[in-house]
Amino acid sequence: MSLSKEAIEEFKEIYRQEFGEEISDQTALELTLNLLNLFRVIYKPITKKEFEEFKNPKFLQDLNSEV
Repeated sequence: MSLSKEAIEEFKEIYRQEFGEEISDQTALELTLNLLNLFRVIYKPITKKEFEEFKNPKFLQDLNSEV
């Protein structure tokens, strides 16, 4: 996967604002790709059935009891 120069520059600016540090284009590319891969791994749309189960008060009680 490759990113546009504009996307890399935007990431660099966000990084500078957040961390007060300038990074190279290569570092920005690597960090951006790592972030996108993380989202790809952790984000999974839920099915309608899963959504209905989540709305169930018993599901929420079970979740609270595990904490």
